[in-house]
Amino acid sequence: YYLTLKDAVADAKDEDTIQILTDYTDSSDVSIDKTLTFDTNGKTLTRDNSIIINEDITFTIIGAGKITSSTASMNLFKVYGNLYIGIDEDNFTGTLSRTNDADDTQYIVLGYEGSNIFVNGGTFTATNRGFYTVGSIIYNKGTTSVTGPFAVQVAENGTGTFNGGSITSANDTAFRHNSTGEVVLNGTTITAPNGFAINSNRTVDSVNETGKLTINKGTITTGKTNQIYGDFILSGGTLRATPPTDSTDSIGVVSFY
Repeated sequence: YYLTLKDAVADAKDEDTIQILTDYTDSSDVSIDKTLTFDTNGKTLTRDNSIIINEDITFTIIGAGKITSSTASMNLFKVYGNLYIGIDEDNFTGTLSRTNDADDTQYIVLGYEGSNIFVNGGTFTATNRGFYTVGSIIYNKGTTSVTGPFAVQVAENGTGTFNGGSITSANDTAFRHNSTGEVVLNGTTITAPNGFAINSNRTVDSVNETGKLTINKGTITTGKTNQIYGDFILSGGTLRATPPTDSTDSIGVVSFY
């Protein structure tokens, strides 16, 4: 066995599986430079700096354990390559969470240009900011919940396909699409009882550059009128506008700009 994740990664061979054997806090610098599977094995790994997944590398998380942070100002995962959270819908039933302050701007998973994030299960929690990508995200199953803004954000030139699971912000915007790329919703439940369920808005120098948003299926419940600035296709699903109980504002389902 190894005392740090860094040592385990260094000694592993391509396509090996690393399994956590006990709950522990690890502060080693970890950069994933080979294709690996990480079995959380029902245990808790607490990190105080990011796990970095290098370009063209695939890292897969499985098991029923937990990976969390002990400090506010860090992204739990920084992805330049490929991150699979579960191989399929049954492989990861654990939790990724992040300790954060109300004002910090870090994420549970941060995807850079060229990255690919696949979410196939699990629970994801933070005060603010769950998933952020300027690459690609495919969200098949899972529960992402934040208190403040942006449970999921697809930005810059990023793209996303959301086939299931749920995305929730208790008090702010649940889903932010400020990308020139296309986002397709095929069955995800998006809920923001006190904010925007969807804010699809990218403007640069007062010029709209928002990409296409397509909703084929799913349930979207918003406490404020959803804002859509780019191309919008609605072919199915349920959209509800339910203002907060303490609000006297009149709201609609969608505003187009």
